[in-house]
Amino acid sequence: MKKLHFDDLGKQRFWKVLLVLSLVLILLGLFKPLELENATIYKYCNRVGFLIQAIFYSRLFWYKNNVQWNKKGFVIRIKPYYGKSVAF
Repeated sequence: MKKLHFDDLGKQRFWKVLLVLSLVLILLGLFKPLELENATIYKYCNRVGFLIQAIFYSRLFWYKNNVQWNKKGFVIRIKPYYGKSVAF
């Protein structure tokens, strides 16, 4: 039998904090609230924010056999590229 990776989406505070940080970085790069001598800092903030979000949403594809769940339902992915979603 193949190993399954279980991922509880509701109890991971680390990822929630990281998503809030990415949102702050994206907004900082978008609105540019301060006048800085080196304006490329805002470009890097924007890129890092989107990179963090891409890493977060790619977690479903890190493992071959994956089960993710929260209060609303769960997603099962065993071998195929896309998973099956089931609501409670």
